[in-house]
Amino acid sequence: MEILLIDNNECTIGGHNYIYRKTLHEIQGTEIVYKVKNFTDLSKNPIKAYKEREDYFDNLPRKEIMHFLHLDVFYTFPSLFKKMKKNNVKIIGTLHWYPNKKIKSYLLKNSAKYIDTIVVHSEYIKRQLNLNGIYNVEVVDYPAFHTEDIKESLVNNDKYVNILCIGATRYDKGIDIAAKSFRYIDNNAKKYLKFVFAGKELDNAYQLPRELAKEYNINLEIISKNLTEEEYWNCMKNSDVVLLPYRKIFTGNSGPMTDGIILDKYILGPNNGNLGYLINKYDLGETFVQEDEKSLGEVISKLCDKNLVKQHSYKSELTIEKFKDKYKMIYKRFCI
Repeated sequence: MEILLIDNNECTIGGHNYIYRKTLHEIQGTEIVYKVKNFTDLSKNPIKAYKEREDYFDNLPRKEIMHFLHLDVFYTFPSLFKKMKKNNVKIIGTLHWYPNKKIKSYLLKNSAKYIDTIVVHSEYIKRQLNLNGIYNVEVVDYPAFHTEDIKESLVNNDKYVNILCIGATRYDKGIDIAAKSFRYIDNNAKKYLKFVFAGKELDNAYQLPRELAKEYNINLEIISKNLTEEEYWNCMKNSDVVLLPYRKIFTGNSGPMTDGIILDKYILGPNNGNLGYLINKYDLGETFVQEDEKSLGEVISKLCDKNLVKQHSYKSELTIEKFKDKYKMIYKRFCI
């Protein structure tokens, strides 16, 4: 069995992408091709976008099984997979995000005709693909890769319900929605709530949360930096609630949600999409109307009266061992 793991993402040591690839490389017969390339988007320059990907494909070594770890950046050009299939190779692609545009859904469906197996990290995304007429789909739950760093959660002995919003402030992560919810939080609840916003500033600056927290008398701590592993886990362990104010354009899995599940944290996220599906199916916590800051503020106001202690059964599906075993089964299918 010869399996080529194709990774075009720039991966920092210790980052999720790196550990994902490293874990798959522990499976016998796998070989890594790590060729970093930031591809031009189809909508910006279709000719350049196609040429870049064609050159990338043409320079890949050929193995029996070609596994694209980031199918998301390739499926918009079905002809590339059609050409590759002529060389009698088996193609696997891991899809991290379901497309939110009709043209991309159409192109994904056409690429799927030439891909033997598409791997997704949620039953919800599998259902979306099935509705699009794509059935060659397998679910491999996205695991908690850093379980060796996790010790027992800290016991919260203070009077606050600690609400954590963690990660770089990309637009799709909706930290501005969380900040705007401050104006709708009940005054009686505010004295029992503490918010921690932690992560590097990107699309959305921390200026808005600071201003609104001051205006509406919200207890807010901001940690504006790239967090170390120790800092990240300390934030997670000290929290009672992991808040995910993500926008509708976010269609993948959430690392903080996965880690919160492992730590038995109460998950507060949107009612739509993959995150809402998981929260409701596995009773992970509670949802609010997505992109509606008033709904979020009203839900937050009621947290003080809820039992936030969780013991998530779903975390048994998020182990590295199960992750590897499911991928092994997919690979072995092509070796019989």
